[in-house]
Amino acid sequence: MSSLRGDIDQTLRRNSATADVKESAALMENRLATLSVCLAFAAVFAVSCRDRAASRSVPPGQSVRRIATPRACLDTAGEEQALACAPRTVRRTNDTLSIRLADGHVLTFVNTPPGEFEHGVMFRGTIASVPLYIISSFGGERPPDYSMIDGRSGATPGFEELPLFSPDSTRFAVNSPSWMDCDLGNGGSLAIWRLTDGLPTPEWHVESWDCGPGAGWAADGLRWRSPDTLSFTRNEIADRGRVRGAKQIQLLVRSDSNWQIVPPPSKQK
Repeated sequence: MSSLRGDIDQTLRRNSATADVKESAALMENRLATLSVCLAFAAVFAVSCRDRAASRSVPPGQSVRRIATPRACLDTAGEEQALACAPRTVRRTNDTLSIRLADGHVLTFVNTPPGEFEHGVMFRGTIASVPLYIISSFGGERPPDYSMIDGRSGATPGFEELPLFSPDSTRFAVNSPSWMDCDLGNGGSLAIWRLTDGLPTPEWHVESWDCGPGAGWAADGLRWRSPDTLSFTRNEIADRGRVRGAKQIQLLVRSDSNWQIVPPPSKQK
């Protein structure tokens, strides 16, 4: 009898151990499945930040903050989204923005405390292929200035407005925002820049008005319709902006290496 009891106890212990192993295996399998889902979600989120193509540009005053294209990620309202998309070479620590160049040199921008003479720099986006870093400087009573920093050389061309990238990120448009107030600028202009392996190259430019008494025009409402076509509203103006004339939708179209302003095609009746 004692031998039988011993055999039963041994069998029970073996079955219990087997059950524990099965339970542990099932628990591990569930944990691995959960981890796989989390990693997949993280991968999708990371790709969406850097590679999600923009379906449209963001007109002034719209609440959308981020514009992402295959090679560019911009923040139209501040720097939070731009920093989320930025590589590790860009860092914001309290009032200090640092950008590490390819040669190891670090560019440092320090914002002053809030007050009457506050000024500083915000990080606005990255063009990953070069790389180029876009920043805006603020301070005083003037509109912000925008600059692109070459991640290899540190060269920094400036712009009057935040660049508006084409859907394929090979070009960007820059419009003059100062035509509505001649005290802040000198009229209207519109430019197309092409991205290269280094700094952007100006491809097309027009000075459409010089804030003088004569007539001219200025653009607003820029929107890329395709990598080769930009639409905008042409505003007729004169007498230092005091006379506003007709508004008309126009297209800026590239054919080979030339850009031309043309009226949109008429709608079929």
